[in-house]
Amino acid sequence: MNSGRFRVLLLMVCDALCLGASWILAAWVSARIESAPLDFEYVYSRWGFLVIFWALNIFTRLYHGNPLYPSAPLAPVEEFRRLTLTTLGTTAVFFAYLAFYGKASPLPSYAVIIAAGINIIFAPQGRNILRYFLKKWNIAQIPVVLLGPKKETKRLERIFRHSIYFGLSVKQVFTKAEDAQVWAREHKVKHCISCQPLRVFRASLRTLLGWFSIIISLPEPSVFPIAMTRPVEFSGYGGIEMANQLRQKGIVAAKRVVEASLAVFGVVILFVPGLLISIVLILVYRDFNIFYRTQRLGRRGVPFTIWKFRSMYTDADARLAELLENNPELREEWETTGKLANDPRITSIGKMLRKTSLDEVPQLFNVLRGDMALIGPRPIVEREVPYYGEHYLTAFSVKPGITGLWQVSGRSGVDYEARVALDLYYAQNWNLWMDCWILLKTVAVVLIQRGAC
Repeated sequence: MNSGRFRVLLLMVCDALCLGASWILAAWVSARIESAPLDFEYVYSRWGFLVIFWALNIFTRLYHGNPLYPSAPLAPVEEFRRLTLTTLGTTAVFFAYLAFYGKASPLPSYAVIIAAGINIIFAPQGRNILRYFLKKWNIAQIPVVLLGPKKETKRLERIFRHSIYFGLSVKQVFTKAEDAQVWAREHKVKHCISCQPLRVFRASLRTLLGWFSIIISLPEPSVFPIAMTRPVEFSGYGGIEMANQLRQKGIVAAKRVVEASLAVFGVVILFVPGLLISIVLILVYRDFNIFYRTQRLGRRGVPFTIWKFRSMYTDADARLAELLENNPELREEWETTGKLANDPRITSIGKMLRKTSLDEVPQLFNVLRGDMALIGPRPIVEREVPYYGEHYLTAFSVKPGITGLWQVSGRSGVDYEARVALDLYYAQNWNLWMDCWILLKTVAVVLIQRGAC
């Protein structure tokens, strides 16, 4: 069995374990609610629905395209969307089963819904845990060759080397298609990723088709709108259809309604703990400035006032100026990332506020006012605009958010170039599924306190 098929098999086992655990946990919850014994035998006897789940996953290409001929994985958001839909599809089939044969079923209907919810949340996380260990132990990594200019292939090679998600192992890099084909044939590598310009790729395609079973073309180094696209064909003319959801008023309105509702819920749950911690800050530091407010740029560059619980000393700006003037290394770090890993301006209680992201809670009022979104690009100040260059208006064609792709991709560990690329990607590929994925990732990131500062 080659590495790609082995990877698919492991993903299928992981999905089975997550679905089985979800059903057992939901059955346990219903048993506690109904004050009845847990009927493991009934849960185990429904193994046929696991086969249905697998079949739906295969049909929606959730296993690297095809279990027999694995290709590149889906994008994380698209994987989350399809896993959600296959889980709901399996649940719908089970309800249909209950409608015909479920009169004697000891498993109540709400338990099935609970099981679906648990699986939607944890199945993607289970896959990521599996991918982490596969990467760490160098197991089931699909071998590929890269083809194209050195700058772009080097960039892609760095992405594959550091990412646990893709499962692609670069074996060799080439600038000429003929050399790539000869080497790959000799070493039995069947995957090729081409970074060649489209004109050069067309000329190389016949050579590549002479050996490679999977060929991926990435002709543009810039961020390209790819989410929510589909291939189209008109009598021999092939291309892709892009869904610009920023121009679909109904979807944008739905985003606003959902985020405002979540903001109200967040204020009720989180505002009081943040306020209590800030009161402690007053007692310890004798500083009565609980809130910190400053100007940020919103959608299309319109300035607005952003609110946070104070996490820095009141003379933070003076401390920063003195620090950057006397320390070239810290000045370089500040100019590169816009942050300091060990920022001396932050109080000890402020560090705790930031680690738990409670300092961001007052921004929920900005969401209710309409200045911000719950999810979007990171709000920036005027001096950061040059980092975005010509992409600034595109990146901020949406409202800035309390959380976003940057926050779930390493936060303070992401350099500014990557941060700009993430903001631009979000604006060009925005959809409600991406927001759901970011929201779930945000909860995980806050709980493990990864990348906070």
